[in-house]
Parts: sequence; C-alpha cells; structure tokens
Amino acid sequence: MKKEWRQIIIIVVFMILGALIGRVAVSAQIAQCNDPETIGFFAENGMEVPEPMSFAQGMTGFALLFSGFPAGAIIFRYFADKWLKSTAPKIVIAILTMPIYVPLGALCSVPMLIYKLYAACTR
Repeated sequence: MKKEWRQIIIIVVFMILGALIGRVAVSAQIAQCNDPETIGFFAENGMEVPEPMSFAQGMTGFALLFSGFPAGAIIFRYFADKWLKSTAPKIVIAILTMPIYVPLGALCSVPMLIYKLYAACTR
C-alpha cells in the first residue's frame, strides 16, 4: 500500500473513532444534565445548569481532535526528517512538542485529507 493511502486511512479511522467517542460523550452529557441530582447540585450552589452540546458539535469536535493525532504526527515527521538526523532527538522533541502538533494537526486534518486524496488519485 502506498504511503499516501496509508496516511489517508489512518486519518479517516481516527476521525471515525473520534466521532463515535463524541457521540458517547454527548449522550452521557445529556443524561447527566437530565439527572435531578445534578440539577439540584447546580441549583444549590447558585449556578446555571449547563446546556448540553448538540450531537453535531460533539461528534465534529471529537472527530477533529482525534484526527489531529495522526495528522500532527505526519506534520512532525515531515519536519523531523528534514532537520533532524538521529533518532534520539526526534523522540524527545516529539514528546515535548506534542501539545503543539496535535492542535495544529486538528486544524490541518481536513485540508490535509483533501490534499492527500487529490495527490493519491492524480498519480
């Protein structure tokens, strides 16, 4: 299997996994906000009962977050292969810069997916 197709499949799998986890998280949040004990807790402390997210917001948010992991790893690997030669600094820098590359990957996952699909189909 070509490298581009493998990357596309990994990003899509993580995106689907994130959407499923987002669906479960939103369902749990809706159930928690409908619980009388939770509503009583918020009322006792003088706080507003938070409105739960919609399924579209939760599933999209988790899908982008989870697809940010492989997309960020792809971006990091591109720059690391270009600038770093030995393996030890790559591992240390990958661990230290993971909080930067995951949100960057989440932002770039959909455009990267479109670009990779285009590049893989035109070859």
